[in-house]
Amino acid sequence: MGIIQRQGIKNAALSYVGILLGFLSLLIIQPHFLKPEEIGLTRVLFSFSFLISTLSTLGIGNITTRFFPHFKNQQERHSGFLGLVLIFPIVGTIITALFLSLFAHSIQHLYAEKSALFNEFYFWSIPYSFLIAITASVSVYCNALFKSTFPSLMNEVVNRLLFIALILTYAAGFCDLKTFITLFVSIHLIQLVALFGYLLKVDVPSIKVSQAIFNRKTLAPMISYGLLLLFAGTASMGIKLLDTIVLGQFVSLDLVGVYAVVAFIPTFIEAPLNALDKIASPKIASALVNNDKKQILEIYTKSSRYLFAFGALMVLLLVFNIDALLTFLPERFAVGRNVILILSISALFNLITGSNNAIVFNSEKFYIGSAVLVLISLITLALLYAFIPKWGLEGAAIAIGVSSILYNTFKYLFILIKFGIQPFDFKTALILMNFLITAALSYFIHLAMHPLLSIVVHGLLITAIYGTLTVYTRVVSDLNWKKILG
Repeated sequence: MGIIQRQGIKNAALSYVGILLGFLSLLIIQPHFLKPEEIGLTRVLFSFSFLISTLSTLGIGNITTRFFPHFKNQQERHSGFLGLVLIFPIVGTIITALFLSLFAHSIQHLYAEKSALFNEFYFWSIPYSFLIAITASVSVYCNALFKSTFPSLMNEVVNRLLFIALILTYAAGFCDLKTFITLFVSIHLIQLVALFGYLLKVDVPSIKVSQAIFNRKTLAPMISYGLLLLFAGTASMGIKLLDTIVLGQFVSLDLVGVYAVVAFIPTFIEAPLNALDKIASPKIASALVNNDKKQILEIYTKSSRYLFAFGALMVLLLVFNIDALLTFLPERFAVGRNVILILSISALFNLITGSNNAIVFNSEKFYIGSAVLVLISLITLALLYAFIPKWGLEGAAIAIGVSSILYNTFKYLFILIKFGIQPFDFKTALILMNFLITAALSYFIHLAMHPLLSIVVHGLLITAIYGTLTVYTRVVSDLNWKKILG
């Protein structure tokens, strides 16, 4: 657990730096330097391209996590596994590019009325999805080497800094909208070049795939596994991205921009899970290969406890400062208040269930998880089309929240039935008690002051109450800080 704690904390730190930059970008810079429809354009283009990129990978991310441990050998240059990592998104992009070209008219028709601006840049989704796909694939390869910090730095921090610089350049009038979108897409190219440079420094990569991999008995099960999980991966991304994609069909890009900004705020809560999964996933995959049930249980239990303890504090800080926070945005963004609350509840539930994805999708019954995930994505799509016309932005948030809770409930039951383990214990109840006590006390704290000062003071008071209860109940007393910081 030492390497997981150490890299997990470092990745979490980078994630929070990235989220702070995201806050700076989405809550300050974008609302004041971009038009809402321009914000909506970048979000729809990103969400659409990211969803396509998941298909373009052809499941190589999951293949790498599960099968790379069998080929990991620096002296043999990992049998050229990196070459396989690159082949899949290249082939996948050719396939998706043909699809996007053949069905361009039908897809663009969906956005013609409310989001016509997106149609002007529709074909940029092809190179953009390719760059996202190949960058994500190389990042997973780095994670499999237990070198997840640099990819996190590039993805969470550098990319956001470059985007902020691009927004300011565009706002200053140094480029037009077409050039802005071109450079927006090119940010991932910079990330990809940096990742290759990093790999050359820390490893001995080879793109010449050896016979050990290009073997019918070896390659066939990998391809089957990857393709089976391809739809699961696409469905997983769909649950996260479909809200923006579908919103663009029913509301103006102006409102899509509002939703994109406010929906980003609760991601602050989930950052530790995303960071922890990058290193926990390959460790769980190795534990499953070695049938080390004890390590799986340890990772599962501690991830749930730590994430719940930390996420509960994040929810308290967000919920009790939400009105002050919204004062820093233009007035039109106030309509997104309930979106933040709904997605915050969903995010906390996601944290409580711990690092469950790695257990489900690296197990021998992964196909069950894949099938359910596809079903959940279809439910999500149905809920979005049902709720958005009725409740607009809040409808999108409810659909995403309900789907996320359903999916995490399934994963909990799957692991309980398949492995006979579950992550909750007496300390889970103590964390819940600490959360409820802090929430009750915070409800009666009302200090009339400047919004910024209010956020700081309320934040300190909430942290002091919750922190005291956490220390007193010793719910995270087994966290090894020496190993984490060493």
